[in-house]
Amino acid sequence: MISSLSKLRFSIVRLLPCSSSSAEVLFPIIKDVIRDVEACGLSGHILCTDNYPMNVNTFKLFPSSRLLEHIVPHPMDSNRPLFLLFDLVHVIKSICNNWLNQKDYNKTSTYPDFENIQVASTAVFEEIRKLYKSDQHCVAKLAPRLTSKGGWPSTLERQNVSLALRIFDESTAAALNVSHQSRYHTSTNSQTVDFIAIICNVWKIFNINTPDKDILHKDEFSVPLTYNDTRFMFLQRVVD
Repeated sequence: MISSLSKLRFSIVRLLPCSSSSAEVLFPIIKDVIRDVEACGLSGHILCTDNYPMNVNTFKLFPSSRLLEHIVPHPMDSNRPLFLLFDLVHVIKSICNNWLNQKDYNKTSTYPDFENIQVASTAVFEEIRKLYKSDQHCVAKLAPRLTSKGGWPSTLERQNVSLALRIFDESTAAALNVSHQSRYHTSTNSQTVDFIAIICNVWKIFNINTPDKDILHKDEFSVPLTYNDTRFMFLQRVVD
């Protein structure tokens, strides 16, 4: 599938069954598609995919180092860059699913502290479930976007990014922050709030679809990115 950088217009250029495929099979096919697209007078700048292992391994075949890089020489012109990106929607789902897949009872995920990467912080998914249980019979809810499907998703529902975004939502973080102060008094709650806030802010930065979204939502993270934007430093810290 191809799309324009300036318009939300998508076109399917090739369908390929991939249930038994591999990176070695997929790689030349992608190069053929790029060649055919450019032969039609279009210019390809970005390859974007989910983070399925086969697709990750395919990306590793582009650079000569066979390592995962985000900028590689264009197959049709080595003087041009080709950007390799992972779709943030799938990344968000993977983060949420990895959190749900933790084996301990509380489903505790460890992540580097945002201020000091040498320090480990913990995000506890069970706190979100506790919040939902304490909230579900209330008329005025602390976390109105939380649902049972978000806290206990089925295998199929784990592929639904809207459910993941109910977890990584500023209302959920705010509700956990309030509950941390008034209900549970657990040391992990504030770190869970921080983790949700980080992912939520990343989503806001990438999900800017109108130039005045920041005005509508009164949110500095929804301002369209500009050159030398300080949010690039925030994103770099997230990557690091």
